[in-house]
Amino acid sequence: MHKKQADAVAKTVVDAIEEQSNKIATQNFIKLEIATLYNKLLLSMLAIAGISLTVVKLFFWTKSLV
Repeated sequence: MHKKQADAVAKTVVDAIEEQSNKIATQNFIKLEIATLYNKLLLSMLAIAGISLTVVKLFFWTKSLV
């Protein structure tokens, strides 16, 4: 009987560790996704700023031709 109880306790402990490990892995994955989205947002903002700067430069360049 003690062997069965010990096995049951061991299984419960292993299951709890596995569940906690899965939660941590999920949290880390979510953090990684958020960081990736943030980086994409920053890159998009930089691209928009670059395009805007180019448009302004072209505007002043064409004005200087006139």
